[in-house]
Amino acid sequence: MTGHQREQQANLKNRFAALLGKTDEAPPPAKSAAPVKAAPVKKAADKPARRPPGAPRPARPAPTPKPAAPAATMPIRQDTTDEARPKRLMVPLSVDEDKALKEYRLADGFAAAARVRAMLQLYRTDERFRRRVDDTARQMR
Repeated sequence: MTGHQREQQANLKNRFAALLGKTDEAPPPAKSAAPVKAAPVKKAADKPARRPPGAPRPARPAPTPKPAAPAATMPIRQDTTDEARPKRLMVPLSVDEDKALKEYRLADGFAAAARVRAMLQLYRTDERFRRRVDDTARQMR
């Protein structure tokens, strides 16, 4: 801080102190110094500045997922009658997908339909599982 700036700061301090009644003295007369011009204030533009071509776009915040309503859990024992399950889903599988489901059935005895229903139940109730499935589905498009 230069001597001139210190002098101006002391002057202002004394003036404020006198205005607030902290001192009985009148503020000393200001020395006649050359008036200091303040820098012009820049006004905010109505539109944001355009980014140069080829510059990366700023990152947008990730959308916050809305919590899904808790789904009723599926019973452990699944009905095998057609009255209990009136809807049917036909999914074309590749040869290796079909082979994998059949190998898993031989290994543990669970039918492919029961396995798919269990995966659907996890999808409905487990958010981490749902995110992983959604990411995988997005990559498979």
